[in-house]
Amino acid sequence: MKFYITRHGQTEDNVKGILTGQNQGVLTELGIQQAQKLGLRLKNEVIDFVYSSDLERAVDTARNICEFFPMSKTIQYNELLRERNYGGIAEPIKRKPEGMIFTELPNVESPQQVFDRIKKVADFIINKHDDYENILVVAHGSANRLLVAYLLGYDTLELATQVESQKNAAINIIEIDKETRKANAELLNCDRHLNF
Repeated sequence: MKFYITRHGQTEDNVKGILTGQNQGVLTELGIQQAQKLGLRLKNEVIDFVYSSDLERAVDTARNICEFFPMSKTIQYNELLRERNYGGIAEPIKRKPEGMIFTELPNVESPQQVFDRIKKVADFIINKHDDYENILVVAHGSANRLLVAYLLGYDTLELATQVESQKNAAINIIEIDKETRKANAELLNCDRHLNF
C-alpha cells in the first residue's frame, strides 16, 4: 500500500502568518497553482482512492489535483484529517517558529488529541484498503506531520518531532506493508514540482 500525502496549497492566512486551525481557509492564486502543479506531478501515478480533510482549503486543493487524473476520482472527505482545533482562542494566532503542533495551549485541542485522531484515520484507511492500493491524502501541516510520523512507526509525540514541518503542496510518498506495518519513505516533504 502506498500513501501519497500532501498539504493544501498556500492560503491567505499562510501569507499573513496566521494559524487557521479548523477554520475553512481560502487558497491564494499561488495556492491554486501549487495544487495544479502537484496534480501534474501525480498525473502518471496510479491513485486508487483520495481522502481529504473536509476543510475548504484542503477540499479545493484535492479537487485541483484530481483534475489531472486520467479517470475521475471520488474524494472521500474526513473530518479526522482536519488541522488542530484552536477554537478556544478568540484572537488569531500568529505562527510561531518550528514545533507549534507540540505546544500545549489552554482551551484548545491538545497535541496528543490530534495525534490520536490521526492514528485513528490512518488505521481506518489501512484496514479498509488492499495492500496493492495507492491512497492520496490531502490535509494540513500538523495533521500530515503526525500522519507521516505514525506511518513511519513513530508512535509517540516525542518521536513525531523528528518529522519536519510540512510545506504547502509538498508530497510525501510512503509505502507500507499492511500486515507488518513496515514502512519505506520514498519521498518526504518534497516540493521540487512547484519550481516548474
